[in-house]
Amino acid sequence: MATPLRLLILEDSENDADLIVRQFRRSGYDVTFERVQTPEGMRAALDKGGWQAIIADYDMPEFTGLDGLKILHEDGSDIPFILVSGRAGEDIAVEAMKMGAHDHFTKDNLTGLMTAVERELRDARMRPERSQAGDLLRRQALIYETIHEAVVITDTEGVVIGWNPAAERMFGYTQSEMFGNTPAVIYRAESAPVIASRIAADAVLNGRWAGEIDVVAKDGTERVCEVVVVPLRGTRGDVSATVGVYRDITDRKRTEKELLARQRQLQALAARLSLAEERERRRIADQLHDSVAQNLAFAKMQLGALRSELSSDEALSHLDKAGQSIDEAIGDTRCLIRELSPSLLYQVGLGEALEQLCEGHAERHGISCECRNEAGTIDTKEAVRIVLYQAVRELLTNAAKHARANKVTVLLQCREGNIRIIVEDDGVGFDASEAALLPDESGGFGLFSIRERLSRMGGRLVIESEPRRGTRATLVVPLTGNHRPEGSS
Repeated sequence: MATPLRLLILEDSENDADLIVRQFRRSGYDVTFERVQTPEGMRAALDKGGWQAIIADYDMPEFTGLDGLKILHEDGSDIPFILVSGRAGEDIAVEAMKMGAHDHFTKDNLTGLMTAVERELRDARMRPERSQAGDLLRRQALIYETIHEAVVITDTEGVVIGWNPAAERMFGYTQSEMFGNTPAVIYRAESAPVIASRIAADAVLNGRWAGEIDVVAKDGTERVCEVVVVPLRGTRGDVSATVGVYRDITDRKRTEKELLARQRQLQALAARLSLAEERERRRIADQLHDSVAQNLAFAKMQLGALRSELSSDEALSHLDKAGQSIDEAIGDTRCLIRELSPSLLYQVGLGEALEQLCEGHAERHGISCECRNEAGTIDTKEAVRIVLYQAVRELLTNAAKHARANKVTVLLQCREGNIRIIVEDDGVGFDASEAALLPDESGGFGLFSIRERLSRMGGRLVIESEPRRGTRATLVVPLTGNHRPEGSS
């Protein structure tokens, strides 16, 4: 099948134009052509567009082939332009090529014309790709020169062959100083060989290496860099070089370290404040027990003694009412003492204190609240007991106030060196995946504080909940003391 070819021929001789067209057709081309011999005719033909090549006679009555080349430049079209002259002359060829002609032939020797046109057609097809590739290379070069990150290119032997201006600023070494060296110059001396070999191996094997590296600048300044290294592969897939991009994260690491230290300080302060609060609650509870409760009990005894000496029914009635009021005050005081600081938590143990907590919670809220102690008596630090007791108290309050639960169970276990408490309710539940463990607006203990204080003790809080399916909270803390199973002596 013949190859289509559209030719614009600048020629005053119809016979010469036909001769050129016949040669192309004999070579297998399906030629469509237009012959023009004036500047106006050429401009009109260019306006039509679609020409794949222009073949121009050098000397014509109305204008010359070089005039036609100028018109083509003015038009801006990218079309191969081949000049054909009736007389041989190197000066003509040189002048034509200087002006931008793609090739030159004499009319008595058109042997290479087909080959020249085919070559120029190929080049014309490839010129946009070359232009795009050139633009891409220029953009990449601009990025390489202006990027804030250091870019280090090494050959297959690990020798530096690329060192951009950012690398000079970051590490203090000039490009000329680094060419012929390896990046190990900027690594710590004790770790340089290991780092270099690991990076090279991982980058080639996995197609990428990423990590953090401690580096030392020329002036001795130590930095931390976030580094990504990738191999450059040739057309056959073989590695020809590697490119490493170094981002200085020294300030970020310093800030992270400071924030972590501040967070630890705040956690320690919060823990001390919580323990101080609990000790103050215990002091107030002890004072209520030793003074108010004792005085109320003594007043009750005095009323009992007074009752035996009265005979008036009216006086006895008033005395009984006073006695009832004192009984209520004694009961309220005992409840307040228990809520402020349960003596069982300090005198007996965590399990007994949680059982008492659940009983009081059931009485106050009128719901089922069961405590099952499978751990027995746990011998652990007072601070651990306080945190766990406070956490369970907060979870029980949440179940009553927010979850609107009818039933709550508290399970105390001791397994695999950990104290584990599971608080489960049948309340409304919530989307645990979206719930932020942040301090609540009321300033309460909150899930956030529970999690933070458990984390400080090496523990964790796990929340499992779904809307309308209740909530299950699991508290886990390492057992630092010993525990005695229920029933053991």
